[in-house]
Amino acid sequence: LIRLLRSHQEIQYVVLSNVATMTTKRRGMFEPYLKSFYVRSSDPLHIKLLKLEILTNLATETNISTILREFQTYVTSSDKDFAAATIQAIGRCASSISEVTDTC
Repeated sequence: LIRLLRSHQEIQYVVLSNVATMTTKRRGMFEPYLKSFYVRSSDPLHIKLLKLEILTNLATETNISTILREFQTYVTSSDKDFAAATIQAIGRCASSISEVTDTC
């Protein structure tokens, strides 16, 4: 599935939708591929939002600092909808991982 993320946007959307669903139950399956879900500036908004969801689902005590650093760059995006979605994702991480609640 990770290899398919380099395909056309339509295929990428289907793959990311399925990965987002799978990460709710089996987060460890995709944790080694965390960087594959980083948002690119060329990604359309719907792809960016799916990647945000996946990164939020994959957040654990061990990788949260890496994810939050990545989110910090997203917050400064010129796309205000994406920046707002990133702030919501940070809030979801803060509520699910008590170790970073104060940091967020």
